[in-house]
Amino acid sequence: MARAERLAEALLAPLDDDDLGSLARQRAAVTVLDATFPLQQATVEVELPAEEAGVQALGWEQMQALAARLLDD
Repeated sequence: MARAERLAEALLAPLDDDDLGSLARQRAAVTVLDATFPLQQATVEVELPAEEAGVQALGWEQMQALAARLLDD
């Protein structure tokens, strides 16, 4: 726990350093965010009718089934 606190203090220290310019502090903030909230990517494939009429023809149960398949994974 103490080590985690020291690590957090070290990561956040540049944000309070008055000797650094605003761009350097912003860069430090981005580095912290990149380390703690890494970008993730997901790919989703959905099969729907290509025509507007086909989409409008989907019934309530068909739309519920589609939503269930999308949320199932």
